[in-house]
Amino acid sequence: MVSRAAGDGDYVTNYGYYAKKYGKFRLNYKTNISSRFRYVYVETPKVACSTVKQTLHSIETDRPGHRYADPERVHRRALSPLLSPETFAAVDVFTAPDFFRFCFVRDPFSRLLSAYLDKIAGNKPQKKNILRHLGHDEDAIDTAIDFATFVDVVCAQTAGEMDLHWRLQTVETMIEDVRYHAIGRAESFDADFRAILERIGVAPHDFLRTEDRHRTDAGDKLKAYYTPALERRVAERFAADFDRFGYAPTVGAPTLMREINL
Repeated sequence: MVSRAAGDGDYVTNYGYYAKKYGKFRLNYKTNISSRFRYVYVETPKVACSTVKQTLHSIETDRPGHRYADPERVHRRALSPLLSPETFAAVDVFTAPDFFRFCFVRDPFSRLLSAYLDKIAGNKPQKKNILRHLGHDEDAIDTAIDFATFVDVVCAQTAGEMDLHWRLQTVETMIEDVRYHAIGRAESFDADFRAILERIGVAPHDFLRTEDRHRTDAGDKLKAYYTPALERRVAERFAADFDRFGYAPTVGAPTLMREINL
C-alpha cells in the first residue's frame, strides 16, 4: 500500500469542506484514490461497487484476476491498497486537474429493491436501521419486514438517517462538488467500466472480474414488488436521483431518459 502521513492542515484545507458536508468517516470510506494511476473512484453502494473495488484492488497490487475468498474483504477500508483523503491529503483530488474521477449510478427503483432484498430480506446488519425507525428491537433481526413497510420508512427518512445502501445517489456521489470525468451506469456496466479502465491505462481483460456475491437481480423483479402507490412514493422521495442522472420515474419505462450532463 502506498501511503504517507498527512498533516492536519493539509486535510482541513483540502477536505474540511467535504468532511463537514458529507461526514469525515463516510468521505474517507467511499473515496478510493490511486496515486499510481491518478484516478479517484467514489463508490455508490448497490451499484456494482464490489466488482469495481475488487478490480481496482487487483490492479493496484498487480494481481491480474485476483478475487478475495471473503466477499466482505473488499469493503474493509483499512485493508484497501487504495488511498483515502486522510492518507492523501495534500491535494484536493475532487478538483485536481491531473486526477481522473469516476463513479457509477443505477436506476433508483432497482437500487432500492436490491437494498431491500440483500440487506432487509437477507437479515443483514443494515436492517437495524429500519427496525429502529419502526420502534422494534434492533437485535430482533429475523423480524419480518415487507417491501411496502421498508419503502414507507425509507421515504420518511432524511438523507442523514438513511443507510448508505439506499441513501440518495446525489448525496453518495457528492455530485454537487466532485468534478467527474465519467459517470457509468449499472445498466451498461461492462462497457462503461471497460472504457474507464482503458482511460486509466489498464487492459480490461487482464483485470476485470465480476464480484456478484451480493447480486439480487432486482432489475428483473420490479413488477413483482412495486405497486403504483409505492412507485409514486419512491419517484417523489428520490426525485433528485431520477432527475440528475436521467432515469425515468416510472417502473418499466425505458431505462434512460437522457444522457448525464457533467
